[in-house]
Amino acid sequence: MPSRQTEDGRTDTRRKKTQFARSVSRTLSVGPPDWWKWLIVVCNFVVLIFCIGLNYGMWIIVDDLREFFAQYEIIQENVDVKWMVYINVCMVYVTGALASWLAYKVGHRTTAVSGAVLSTIGLLVSGFTKSVGFLCFSYGILTGVGHGLLLTPSLGLLPRYFKGKYTFANSLTFIGTSLSVFVFPALFKAVKLAYGRKGVFFIIAALNAQMIWLVLLYKPFLKIKRADEEDAAEVDGGESRGTVVMFLSKVRRLLKDFCHKRPLFVVMLFVMFLIGMGHNILILHLISVAKATGTSASQFKWLVVACGVAMMCGQIGHGIPSRFQLLRGGREATYELFMFGFSLSGVAVVAFLSSLPSSFAGHIALASMIGFASGIYFPLMIVLTEYSIHKSRPLTTALGLGLPMFGIGALIGLSVGDKMNESLKYNSSYFLAGVALMLSAVMMTYVVVHLFCRDKRRRDESWSNSLRRESRPLYSGIVRRSSAPARIYRPPREQTSL
Repeated sequence: MPSRQTEDGRTDTRRKKTQFARSVSRTLSVGPPDWWKWLIVVCNFVVLIFCIGLNYGMWIIVDDLREFFAQYEIIQENVDVKWMVYINVCMVYVTGALASWLAYKVGHRTTAVSGAVLSTIGLLVSGFTKSVGFLCFSYGILTGVGHGLLLTPSLGLLPRYFKGKYTFANSLTFIGTSLSVFVFPALFKAVKLAYGRKGVFFIIAALNAQMIWLVLLYKPFLKIKRADEEDAAEVDGGESRGTVVMFLSKVRRLLKDFCHKRPLFVVMLFVMFLIGMGHNILILHLISVAKATGTSASQFKWLVVACGVAMMCGQIGHGIPSRFQLLRGGREATYELFMFGFSLSGVAVVAFLSSLPSSFAGHIALASMIGFASGIYFPLMIVLTEYSIHKSRPLTTALGLGLPMFGIGALIGLSVGDKMNESLKYNSSYFLAGVALMLSAVMMTYVVVHLFCRDKRRRDESWSNSLRRESRPLYSGIVRRSSAPARIYRPPREQTSL
């Protein structure tokens, strides 16, 4: 629309300002309403039940699957059924890098829907297989990659909806993992008795398929040009490059950025690797340790229930200060860092003392302490990852670098722990988990001390600056344009006539 000219030749911009205001109002109406964030919490709750908690329940029926595949002597392989769980745990987190890149390219909702479809296909195929090797592919890789494409966008999208009380919202979503600890084993047992082994995978596939329409509630936000897009525009230079090359260049660029500008995030990467080694050993090998000490099969369910209930208490308990805003300012971050390090050191001590309980009550106490501590440090790991990055970087990008470290640590810890249990003692893997978690607690102690010293130095600098500002004279703020001394103006004397 041509702009009008005024009498003095200047452009009249009132019409342009009106058009801009109308376009902005239409754009802002695209965002989701305020109550929509609680639907996102429900979606993440269901996603974490399947993406993280499914392996907790699947570990219970490993012995039943081992007996089933032992019937097919022609196609027996030298692969244990437990490797399908190990591979799935690794792929769920290692796929975080791919999921982060796809969420950046096509959006969080599209990435999550594709992950729900792929994981459902993997569970359906697992119901028809009669080979352990193919089960490791269908459940371990296909289902693991699908759940990885679901997990990273879901966790990365939550801080966008919760500017405040993010810790409390994150704790509510992680209740799905504790709920699945004692829900899936009971469900698997009932379905197995009624429909057999195939029915277990088919029922889980049908429940998993409900996430396809559930993640459609991930309503997109406004398209804002982030720092990732600016860096990509500078690197690409307008040239068309291959998809793999662009993905690797983006990962290299992000690692360089985080290593130089965010040292706290680099520490969190190593902490996530160590937690991945220890956390999965504590949860998945809990039944194996109890079985080696003579605990009957009928008592296993009480161990699982005790672990799940204690984990839920830990998840709800650490989010209460955020819900009621009991801690404000930097105190909330200090509290979360303290709880994170305290729970890591506590569960490491419990892992070292795992050989002491010889009765059923002792194993119940062991499972409760492990569940309560893991219910604190596991959700806080995601919260502290969000704190450790710059505000211009989304959490999805940080999880794309951190979750693969967690997955690699999980695969290394579970495989090395099995070798230690076979060659040394039944609870040698718990000693490895205790060492890994204690190292992560020591690293987080260093982070707490570093942040405390930095905040103290900033407070001292601000205090000294305020004192210097108060003691400065009023004329000290005037800066002369030249170094020459100021001339004093003297009015000329009036000449008197004689």
